[in-house]
Amino acid sequence: MANQTPLLGKPKGTSFTSTCPEGSYINQFYGIKDSVPIGDNNTMIISIGAKCSDGTDLGKRGGHGVISPSEWNLTQAKPFTNFTGSYVMMNQNPTINKFMGNGNTLNGAEWTERCPKGVATGVFGYTNDVVVAGYGIQCGPPPNKYCIDNLEEVICSGVDADTLNKACSKNFTETCKDKKDLLTSNTLNAYCKKNPTDEICTSNQSTPAQDGTSTDTSTPAQDGTSTDTSTSSSGGMLLLIIAIILGGGAIFFATRDNKKEKSTGNKSTTQQTYYQQQQPYYQQQPYYQQPQQPYYQPMQRV
Repeated sequence: MANQTPLLGKPKGTSFTSTCPEGSYINQFYGIKDSVPIGDNNTMIISIGAKCSDGTDLGKRGGHGVISPSEWNLTQAKPFTNFTGSYVMMNQNPTINKFMGNGNTLNGAEWTERCPKGVATGVFGYTNDVVVAGYGIQCGPPPNKYCIDNLEEVICSGVDADTLNKACSKNFTETCKDKKDLLTSNTLNAYCKKNPTDEICTSNQSTPAQDGTSTDTSTPAQDGTSTDTSTSSSGGMLLLIIAIILGGGAIFFATRDNKKEKSTGNKSTTQQTYYQQQQPYYQQQPYYQQPQQPYYQPMQRV
């Protein structure tokens, strides 16, 4: 189904279709109305024209009037979405006698329609160059430029994310809060910078550490204990041990390895290096201090 209204009147005569340039919409209807020799103070629509928001004229369809023609005009800043009118049969010819409040009913068939989606962006219908036999409205999505300034309008409820962000950057409305998931971080951050206490800002903020330090996000061990492996600050220091052993003049060098401590809960295990486990050679009892068997035995008297 085309996105347009049903036809007001009947399809008789020459057909016409006109559409506004992309990004614009109809914001003016105009034309001529004329007196009719039926009853008192009765007038009817003789022609209908439409203009777009960018100034494009979609043309005037119908005639020029005969008895006392006069111009009629209906202009508004926002797009048209709802339409009214009526038509009558004159000499077997369908004739629109009222449109958007201009002209008299003359007991015609009433017509009240609205755009299925969007706003008025074009017109279509039929004319015999004397009257308008049929008239309808083509509808399109609301122009982005209009919705950026009028986001709360019903017709702007379905704008795309790009238009939404431009509109919210300009004026952060309730619609922006309702559709916060479609907002970019730039749009949201700009608003929250000026309104830090707003609920939409506080609900999305993570709490920074009060001392300005980063929060520790390390994963604890599965048994609920943390594993800490530390090395002495003097890692790699060489420890020189000079031992002079009796008359040998031997020098031993030992290298101190880093002491590692592994802590699990309240239990601590300290590993000893090899040279800490063994008693150094020079700490053993010197040979000359060991009990010696005299070389000679004293002679016993007989």
